[in-house]
Amino acid sequence: GGAALFLGCRPGDRGAEDFLEATGFAFHSSVWDLQLPGEVPVAEPALPHGYRARPFRRGTDLAGWIAAFNEAFTGHPTPLSLDATSYAQWIEEAGTRDEDTILVEDEAGVLAAFASTEPQYRTDGSVGGLAEIWALGVRPGLQGRGLGRAALRLGIARLRSIGVQTVTLSVSGRNSRAVALYE
Repeated sequence: GGAALFLGCRPGDRGAEDFLEATGFAFHSSVWDLQLPGEVPVAEPALPHGYRARPFRRGTDLAGWIAAFNEAFTGHPTPLSLDATSYAQWIEEAGTRDEDTILVEDEAGVLAAFASTEPQYRTDGSVGGLAEIWALGVRPGLQGRGLGRAALRLGIARLRSIGVQTVTLSVSGRNSRAVALYE
């Protein structure tokens, strides 16, 4: 199959909508860009019994995390997937820190869920006041157990612990379970 191309515009931007329609694009879905201001309290993360959270370790977790990511997003309204080689290069270039991704695993160490955050680190090591949770996922078959809620709260807690004031994330309007979780 061919590669999909997704373009977007703000609702009501008639010029952009007309251009996209004239070039053959059709409406697919809305994306919600959400912000959680620092003054809004968030409950402490509570993991379901038998699960624990820990930071990502790129030396040992990369392949398993990518597999979990790809499984979690298989049925996503806008299919997403990561390639191990490309992602490994990106995390080195982006200067991301392992602790910016939180993994939730069961007692046997099997990865169940994750929250990947993207703080903007300054050269002095401090962070900007705005940061994103860019990926949050739960493996299929494990959804509905509170793992997504726990992973979301773990991601927020991580960002707030390093000084981020406003947490953002984007979600497809067609992903009703995720929209309900974020609301």
